[in-house]
Amino acid sequence: MNFEKGFLYHVYNRGNNGEKLFYSNSNYQFFIQKIEYHISPFADVFAWCLMPNHFHLFIQEKIKI
Repeated sequence: MNFEKGFLYHVYNRGNNGEKLFYSNSNYQFFIQKIEYHISPFADVFAWCLMPNHFHLFIQEKIKI
């Protein structure tokens, strides 16, 4: 998928058959750390919502100066 500069994107995913993605608080923290490491260098995260069986991210590609 190609992201275009200046556009906002709603990224989301669900567990298979509605199964849980997150079972404990440490699972949520681990996922947030992965967002910081893999996404934050390339995109600004304006909002995120983590629920037991799915997540939502509202992101925009960072503009390089």
